[in-house]
Amino acid sequence: MENKIATYEVTTMSGRTRTLMFTEYLPKDNNHYGNGIYILVERSDSEEFYIDCRYDRNYNFEKNCEEWIKSYYGYNLSAYKKV
Repeated sequence: MENKIATYEVTTMSGRTRTLMFTEYLPKDNNHYGNGIYILVERSDSEEFYIDCRYDRNYNFEKNCEEWIKSYYGYNLSAYKKV
């Protein structure tokens, strides 16, 4: 199974546009907690975040990416699209 990669373009209410790249990291062995999955979020301004998906029983890569965008930008989110 290969790591998934997704890129989104996010526009805030102020009109600022940012590119977000999400990279899925799967466990390499059986020495991990839960499902062992993390997602790295890289923003166009060089800031990075990790999403811990180890205990997500209904893990879905694209859904987790979109939920993170909604949660992180909150009321300031105007629009986002997958590129």
